Amino acid sequence: MTSIATDTNRIRSIYSAIAGNVVLRPDFAPAPRAEEVEEGWLWFRVVQVDLLAAVEFGRKRGVRCIAEPCEELEHNVMDCEYVAAAAVSGALASRDKPMQTFFRLLRTDGLLIS
Repeated sequence: MTSIATDTNRIRSIYSAIAGNVVLRPDFAPAPRAEEVEEGWLWFRVVQVDLLAAVEFGRKRGVRCIAEPCEELEHNVMDCEYVAAAAVSGALASRDKPMQTFFRLLRTDGLLIS
């Protein structure tokens, strides 16, 4: 998980593959190019946090559970949105241990209130 938190080129590469296949509404601005996206962008942090969450969820529950709908997965998706925004802003207030762990991986310099 550390490489997901520290390897910005890997995140940009994955973002580029995703952004190249996303069809946005015609009235939306196009997705930014991968070389423009950096740690201060929410696009970057969403990809990064989603990757961390997918690895952790797969590690805890196994690959079979990913294909099956479950309430825990829905909660994890919402938590990821909070952590991505917190990583951009540099601060997180949460008592949830996995959220704290992800935030600390992404923002060693961030403010964590628990």
